[in-house]
Amino acid sequence: MTKLALITTSEVLKVWALDEEETELAIRYTLPNGKQVSPLVSGWTDGTYTIVTVSEFEILEGKETVGPPTYTIDNGTVTESYTVEDKRPMVRKSTVQARLIAAGKMGDAYAVLTTNADHFARWFAPDQPRVYCDDADSVAFLVALGLDPEVFLAPEEA
Repeated sequence: MTKLALITTSEVLKVWALDEEETELAIRYTLPNGKQVSPLVSGWTDGTYTIVTVSEFEILEGKETVGPPTYTIDNGTVTESYTVEDKRPMVRKSTVQARLIAAGKMGDAYAVLTTNADHFARWFAPDQPRVYCDDADSVAFLVALGLDPEVFLAPEEA
C-alpha cells in the first residue's frame, strides 16, 4: 500500500493511504496556511509544504506491530516505523476441543466450564475462534483437568 505524507522540513503533518491502483489522492486538502492543494501527488511542493511518498515499514517474520506508527523525516524522506514484539502463537479452540475429545476429557472440560460463566462465555465466543498458546486462563484450566497445556494448546502444523 502506498502512503503519502504532507511534511515541512521538520514535521510530518498528515499521512494518507492510497488504494493499490492509485498514484494520487483526488481530494482537496487545506494546508495550515489556508491554501489548498488538489490532487495530492508525491513531489508537490509550495516551498513550505511538500508531499512525499512514505517508506513503509516492513514487518519481519514472526513479529507483529504494537500501537500506531511513527514517522521520521531524514533529508526529505519520510520513514514509517512501529514498535514490534514477537508474534504469540495461537491455536483454534476447535483444535483444543478435538484434542480434549480424543483424550476422553471433553465431558470433564465442559463440566468445569459451566461452573464459571465468564470462562464459558470467553471460550465459546463465536468472534474469537482462537486462543493464545500461552493463555493463562486456558493453561490453568488444563492443569486443573490434569492435562499438559503444552500438548493441548500446541499450535497446529502449518
